Amino acid sequence: MYDRIEKLIGKDNLDKINQKHILIVGLGGVGGTAFEALIRSGFLNFTIVDNDKFEISNLNRQILCLRNDLGKNKVDVAKIRTLNINDNIKVNCINDDINNINLENINKIDYIIDACDDIKGKKKLIKFANDNQINIISALGMGKRIDPTKVIITRLDK
Repeated sequence: MYDRIEKLIGKDNLDKINQKHILIVGLGGVGGTAFEALIRSGFLNFTIVDNDKFEISNLNRQILCLRNDLGKNKVDVAKIRTLNINDNIKVNCINDDINNINLENINKIDYIIDACDDIKGKKKLIKFANDNQINIISALGMGKRIDPTKVIITRLDK
C-alpha cells in the first residue's frame, strides 16, 4: 500500500513513521484533512479527540464528512473511514472536549496536531507538549480567512 511513499522516503523512514503515535485534537476542516493525509502517508497509530457531530454545514469544507455521516460523532466516522483505507491502523477515539481529558492517560505521544477551535484547549495542549517535550503543530487564526499567501509557519514566540 505504501510502496510509493517508501520509494520517496526510504524503508527506514517509513518504518520510523509506522511506529509514531499522533494525537489529533479537532477533526474539522484542518484536523480531518491532516488526519487523512497522515493515514495515507504511512502513520499507523493515532488518538483522535473531538466531541462534535457532523452537521450539514460541514459537507462543503470537511473531508471526513459525507451525507450519510450527518448527526454522527466525528471520531466514530473518522475511525470507520480510516479502517476502510487501512485496517492495520490503530485509532483510539475520545469523544470529549479536550479540556475534560487527562492527557497523561494517553499512551506515549510522539506528535500533537492541535486543530481545535478552543483557546483554553490550545493552551492546555501547548503546555502539555512543552512540559513533555512533544512536538506540536497548532493551527491558529484561519477561520474565515481565504488568502493562502498570508499563512505563516513559525514558532509561537516569533
